[in-house]
Amino acid sequence: MSNKKLMILSMVAALMVILVVIQARISRAPAKVPFVGSYFIQGLNPGKIASIVIGTGENAVKLVRQGNRFLVGNKDNYPAATSKINDLLTSCLDIRTIELITSDPANHESLNVTETKAQSVIRFLDKDRGSCACLVVGSSRLPDCFAAKDGLIF
Repeated sequence: MSNKKLMILSMVAALMVILVVIQARISRAPAKVPFVGSYFIQGLNPGKIASIVIGTGENAVKLVRQGNRFLVGNKDNYPAATSKINDLLTSCLDIRTIELITSDPANHESLNVTETKAQSVIRFLDKDRGSCACLVVGSSRLPDCFAAKDGLIF
């Protein structure tokens, strides 16, 4: 092989490496839709939860941590059943996503995922930061204003 052919071959190889690097950077663009099957609440440390609020308004039940157990704050600090608290935490942390319905906050009211329209609201509160996580249960059916297009809902 002559030096001229070797030089052309090395230039083609260098160009190919540059194209591979560019293609790799383009393919790392962030995904717009969360992964199907990923956990809905991620990174919540149950040991750092200072209180749990279930519901909204006057009917809300506030569970306050005292040591390693929770007390029902609005019922004269009556001890809450540890097994029920563990079931609540496990159930909330096991929720997985199925699909993205909307990312526009203007649509939250029509889906009943605002605090005033929700079927249920569960807040996990931290002593230092305030809210750790919040789970809002809305309607199980999509309102008529959402239309399906190519399998995606807008």
